[in-house]
Amino acid sequence: MNKCRAECPDIGVTASLGYVLHPDFGDDVAVLAGLADKALYEAKHHGKNTAVEYREGIG
Repeated sequence: MNKCRAECPDIGVTASLGYVLHPDFGDDVAVLAGLADKALYEAKHHGKNTAVEYREGIG
């Protein structure tokens, strides 16, 4: 098997995660996705490599 390797600089990758607990905040997928999105932006606000659980008052 031939391997091809590109010559490029190292690229750093970080991840932020926002999540919401079901059924604590509802059963509707669109509502839960919106709340998880609010938690994601809260995670991004606090820096890289962060996970935030949705709670009342976020966003």
